[in-house]
Amino acid sequence: MSFLSRIWNTVKNPAVRYVGRDLEGVPPTSFSKARRVKCAYPNRPRRTIEYHDPENSWQYIGGGKRLAIQWSAWLTHTRRNPPTIHELQADSTRMQRLAENVARIEARDRAEAEELRRIRQEGAQRALEDTSRQGQRRLEELAKESDVHSTSTLQTSEATTQKSQQVEVQAAQSQQNTITPPAVDDKPKVRPPTFLTPAAPRKPKTKKPFSLPTLDEPEAAVTVSETTPPAQAKAKDEPRLVPLQKPVDPWAAMSSRTTSETESWAPKARRRG
Repeated sequence: MSFLSRIWNTVKNPAVRYVGRDLEGVPPTSFSKARRVKCAYPNRPRRTIEYHDPENSWQYIGGGKRLAIQWSAWLTHTRRNPPTIHELQADSTRMQRLAENVARIEARDRAEAEELRRIRQEGAQRALEDTSRQGQRRLEELAKESDVHSTSTLQTSEATTQKSQQVEVQAAQSQQNTITPPAVDDKPKVRPPTFLTPAAPRKPKTKKPFSLPTLDEPEAAVTVSETTPPAQAKAKDEPRLVPLQKPVDPWAAMSSRTTSETESWAPKARRRG
């Protein structure tokens, strides 16, 4: 290549060509193939960014600042033409409006979450109050039932006590009105039989010794028992006519006595007057 052709190519295709700026004044640049940059695709020049202050590059690299997405697309050859200032301003306005909408939506979501939390807490508090109110009502009902039951039990016990007192009073009155008869000893008083033994002498039936009857004197009345019946005692007290005595045959008097009167072992029962 001659010297003139090189000059012509340099004038025609400069090595460094400024393409545009972003909103912060960072000018991206494009190196053409005339800069003696060796690349695999001659029709695809190298695109880089030049910073006014070299230290600002660390802010973009560290994430403190961010290059516009349009310039990022142009640097990566995603779009053919670089973005304009008006396009970048419109996109910036759109991003601001979007951020405001996002903030508004987040605030609304937070308010809804707070409202739901408050409603949930109020519902829980209301449920607790309802439960406590129902429990209090149930306790009052139980207290009323217990009072009614105790009152009925007290009335029943008082009625039972009054009835028992009335029964006791009636029983005492009936006992006072009833005449208690004298105790009667139903057990008969019987003398035990006495048996005649050689060692036991005979017991005389009469206190008066036995003597043979005579014709001159009347025979004395034979004592049958030691106790005199009440009827006989009453008859003795009353005046009576004494019939004329007839002569008594002694042998007839002896024959008229029974065997029990002549035997000492015969049992005798006292007659109660």
